[in-house]
Amino acid sequence: MPGQQMTEGANDEARGSSGLLPVALRVASYAAVGLLVLALIGLAAGLSSGNASVVMWLLVLLSAALLMGIVFFTQGVPARLEEEYGKSLQEIALRFEKLSARDWLTGLLTPAEFSGAAKMEFARSRRYGRRMSVAVIEPDREALEALAPREGAGEAAARFMADGISVILRETDVLGQRDGFGVTVLLPETDAEGAAVVAERILARFERLLLTLPDGRQVPMPVTVSMASYPEDAEDAATLLERAAGRAA
Repeated sequence: MPGQQMTEGANDEARGSSGLLPVALRVASYAAVGLLVLALIGLAAGLSSGNASVVMWLLVLLSAALLMGIVFFTQGVPARLEEEYGKSLQEIALRFEKLSARDWLTGLLTPAEFSGAAKMEFARSRRYGRRMSVAVIEPDREALEALAPREGAGEAAARFMADGISVILRETDVLGQRDGFGVTVLLPETDAEGAAVVAERILARFERLLLTLPDGRQVPMPVTVSMASYPEDAEDAATLLERAAGRAA
């Protein structure tokens, strides 16, 4: 019948077109393998004579990429490879997120991230009736001005501040980087009296420490510490941070 003949003709045409694809891919794969072999031979000859050209390198990369593309197109990307690739992208994204939240030089939280952490801790303290304090530690301005002409002194001072403070605090305390090499510290579960004890420890430590400059010279770097506590000094996180920073000015 005419309808049946038309259907069979269409099926034959589809089979013919679909049958051409594997043949074309097979020819392309043979060509890619041949090109890769020739490029490798040419590259080896060039390397042995010391005249390896950029063209040969490009041919090797191009033929290898073509061959891999054909394999992936015909066989599909292996499920395990695809899964591992997805996991790698997720890990990179998480690492980038963590890095973007911290100062590149000291590893402390950026001001924006520290502010967010302070708001979360403030909400927890208010909800459960806990105390909390904030400390602002600033290096001596005259000492910093004396270091200004020295190359790398600013970076050394920033690391000196961060390292000197972090080693004497609790794991639950949160450190944030401030402009001008200062450090802000969030002290959960700490009232004004406890914060004063922390301030004394920080001052005593920096009285003993010496800053080592890139040229090997060691100089003192005194600091000042100012504190603000909840609920004595503020009823919200932003005001608490402002009050501590204002006392440091």
